[in-house]
Amino acid sequence: MTSLPPPSADLAAWLEWLERLDPSRIELGLERVARVYAQLPQLDRSKTRVITVAGTNGKGTCVEVLGCALARLGRCVLQYSSPHLLRFTERIRIDQTEIDEPRLIAAFSQVAAASGGVPLTYFEFTTLAMLVVAAMQRPDDLILEVGLGGRLDAVNLIDADLTIITSIDLDHMHWLGADRETIGREKAGILRRGIPLVAGDKEIPRAVVSHARAIGSPLWQLEKDFQFQSTAAGSAISFGGTRYEWIDGPLHPRSVAVALAALALCEPRAVEGSLEWIDTIALPGRMQHIQIKGQACILDVAHNPAAWRALRDCLLASGEAPCDLIFALMRDKDCEEAIRILAPVVTNWYPLDLKIPRALSAAEFSKFAVALGLTTGQTLQPDYDSLAGFLQHRVSSNKPLLVTGSFYTVASLLNLIRNDDL
Repeated sequence: MTSLPPPSADLAAWLEWLERLDPSRIELGLERVARVYAQLPQLDRSKTRVITVAGTNGKGTCVEVLGCALARLGRCVLQYSSPHLLRFTERIRIDQTEIDEPRLIAAFSQVAAASGGVPLTYFEFTTLAMLVVAAMQRPDDLILEVGLGGRLDAVNLIDADLTIITSIDLDHMHWLGADRETIGREKAGILRRGIPLVAGDKEIPRAVVSHARAIGSPLWQLEKDFQFQSTAAGSAISFGGTRYEWIDGPLHPRSVAVALAALALCEPRAVEGSLEWIDTIALPGRMQHIQIKGQACILDVAHNPAAWRALRDCLLASGEAPCDLIFALMRDKDCEEAIRILAPVVTNWYPLDLKIPRALSAAEFSKFAVALGLTTGQTLQPDYDSLAGFLQHRVSSNKPLLVTGSFYTVASLLNLIRNDDL
């Protein structure tokens, strides 16, 4: 590891140090992170129930619904999710409140001291810090969102009392595999012998079903063991002979349904009575509606084909299409597929030049668009002058403005709003 920040370092210094950790020299696997964890305070499993959430899309929604429902019962809940949009402290929340910086810095210091030179990635290091916080907090429920895949993800250090796979689709294929079967096999790595799995796919990969059967993990599957329906007023699931209905808010209904099915299985009292609280839950960057200079904007972090299809269908169902699009995505994503999926709901395309190494440049995006017969509008920069000028002179301001493509894309706009620049 590079030299540690001084004891007096603030969170910004720690995060700058973490960004310098080089994962390229590190082999995938849990051996290194497990070795460091053995030197840290341990989670009291007699006190804490662990729910692990994997999946291609919908993990953040599922974690949030679970956390909100369990906290409403008066249980102490620690939620761990990634990535964050604006503040790193979004990743660790206790009873719906972001962790305070001094507590996080103390956990970072403990992990650094325990590492003894063992190389760790950014995510491994921060996951260990979260586990230090959890060991000290001793929550009733620890809800863990898998960062990537499942089998070799750092959160898989901890045996779960309930596992959830929200969906399995094509993303991060260079790490997880080129098809749903291979990707499903990686995500099924979170399963534990005899521990239930709630699955949000109608057609779950055979690899997941086979692994669940092999280890005696009871499988609760969408449209087989619980049913999801759209209603005139919102959505509903039927589980164990009981029907649960709620009014849809900004969260994707199927992801909410998966969380409710998990709650009906592990904590039935959490879904008893009215579910009016569901439509009050909002996650930044998930069909988030805001006004900027009097113009309607929709922010969504969709960053893979399944998420783009869900976003497209949602815009069509809500009558918010067509819209203008500010778009930027990462280099490892399928740009041509993104354009094909979103084209039916987009009138004008405006590339955002994020200027970060992982991002596809605006010029590169425009080449993809031209090859598919589309003309892009002006290139935008993630700064005040560019975006304010664009909004002021936008000729189709009667249409909603959609901002999507990645967490970075949405964060760039939210940061300007937060800083009162727009």
